[in-house]
Amino acid sequence: MADQIAETIWALEEACEAAFCAGDHEKSISFFHDQFLGWPEPARPLMDRSDLLRWNKKDAAELGAYTFKIERSGIRIVGNTATTNLTYHFAGTNRDGVEYEETHRWAHTWIKDDSEWKILTGTTYQIG
Repeated sequence: MADQIAETIWALEEACEAAFCAGDHEKSISFFHDQFLGWPEPARPLMDRSDLLRWNKKDAAELGAYTFKIERSGIRIVGNTATTNLTYHFAGTNRDGVEYEETHRWAHTWIKDDSEWKILTGTTYQIG
């Protein structure tokens, strides 16, 4: 059972980022709980779900087209709560035509409300 839940959550991590990468911000934000609160990056202010949606739209415009790879680092599931830790690699060309590559570490806390898993909180830190 725990392995099945873990695979479901990993698939949600991939789907959330794929939606963001495709520019589907409404879909990508749908993976976040209504009560989300987190730090997308240490230098940014604490954000709730609506702040995150605004930031995602702005960030996507700056990032331009890119590809990503999620490297699973770990997951813990306790009841209706799960924590994922992952390394996120992405590369692309920004709106100014400059190529870039970045690597971040992410941590998300997922909560299952009713029948859906949603990200309740998260943080990321650039490592490369």
